Amino acid sequence: VSYAKERFGHAGLFTVAAISGLTDMDAITLSTTSLSNSGQLDPATAWRVILTGGLANILFKTGLILSLGSRAFIKPVLMGFVATFIALISFTDAWFYFWHRLLHHPKIFRYVHAVHHRSVDVNPFSSYSFHWIEGMILGAWVLPVVLLVPIYLPTLAVLQGIGLANNLMSHLGYELLPRWLLRVPILRWMNTSTFHNLHHTSSKGNYGLMFRLWDRLLGTELSHYESKFRDRGGSRYDVQHAPKRAPK
Repeated sequence: VSYAKERFGHAGLFTVAAISGLTDMDAITLSTTSLSNSGQLDPATAWRVILTGGLANILFKTGLILSLGSRAFIKPVLMGFVATFIALISFTDAWFYFWHRLLHHPKIFRYVHAVHHRSVDVNPFSSYSFHWIEGMILGAWVLPVVLLVPIYLPTLAVLQGIGLANNLMSHLGYELLPRWLLRVPILRWMNTSTFHNLHHTSSKGNYGLMFRLWDRLLGTELSHYESKFRDRGGSRYDVQHAPKRAPK
C-alpha cells in the first residue's frame, strides 16, 4: 500500500484497495490505518480507501455466491444479508431520531446542537458542520452493533457510505427527487432534502434523517412538509418564507 501511494499516488491506493479487497479486508484495513496514524495519509482519504476495499469484497463474494452456489444455498444467504441490512438501516435511523430529538432539549440545545443549526439555508458543507460531541454521539451507533451483532465488516462500510450520501442529500439545499415520490407507498416514507431543510428553518420537527417513520408515529413531522415538497420540487429553497413554527 505504501509503495502504491508513493509510486502512483491516490489512484494507486484505490486500485490496490479494490484488488486486495476481493479476497480479504485485513491487509488493506491495517495498512491504510497505519499510514493514516503515521501522518502519511489523511483520514478523509483513508476511510475512502477502506470503503473501496469493502465494496470490492462484497461485490466479489456476492458474485461467487451467485455463480457457484446452488439455488438452495443462494436464497437463505441473500435473505440473511437483506434482513441484516434492513435491520441495521432501521436501527441507525432510530438511533439518529431519538438522539437528535434529545439534542433539541432546551437545556442541551445551545451547548451542542446549536452549532449545527447555525446553518439555516443549508448546503452540503452543513452536513458535517456540528459540535464534536454531537458527532461522537450520532456516530456511536456502530458500537452496540459490532459488540452485539455478528456482522460482516464490509457491510458496515456500505452503511457508512449510504449514511454519508443520505446526509449530503438531506443538506443539499435543492430538491432533486420528483414530486410523484409521495404517490409511491414505500418511497413516500423516505426522507428528502425538503424534509430536513424544513427542520433547519423551523428548528423543531422532522427529526428523522433517513425515513419519516418515527416523526409520523410520534407526531413530530411538520404538517406542511408534503405541500412544500410538491411546491419546491426541483427548485432552490426560499428560506425567507419558510414557516417558523413547528407542531406541538
